Amino acid sequence: MIGGKLGCRPQFVERWENTLEPFFVKNLENVQGDERDVIFISTVYGPDATTGIVMNRFGPINSKQGHRRLNVLFTRAKHRVEVFTSMRPSDIRTDEKSQRGVHVLGVPGIRGEGQTRRRICEWA
Repeated sequence: MIGGKLGCRPQFVERWENTLEPFFVKNLENVQGDERDVIFISTVYGPDATTGIVMNRFGPINSKQGHRRLNVLFTRAKHRVEVFTSMRPSDIRTDEKSQRGVHVLGVPGIRGEGQTRRRICEWA
């Protein structure tokens, strides 16, 4: 399925088709229970095209249990987590009133300055 959409060579897809775990795309609320060697996370939050400001409305991450949702997401990876984002560390603003999930999202290991793709965790 994915090979055809990405224009891969048929022999490559045929060779690996029965050995690879299926690829899936899920939102934060539906990822529980699914494990993969690598989890790719893409944020849908980024700077406004006009102002360049990132509104700090992080959906379920802003809830009281937001840190738990992130924990479930991060622990679905057997080996590593890769994050793709257009946010910079300074875009995530936290204070004493911010929910724990926003603080977790703001951990320096998760937000690398000047990078749009970064490895945040890797297991042996």
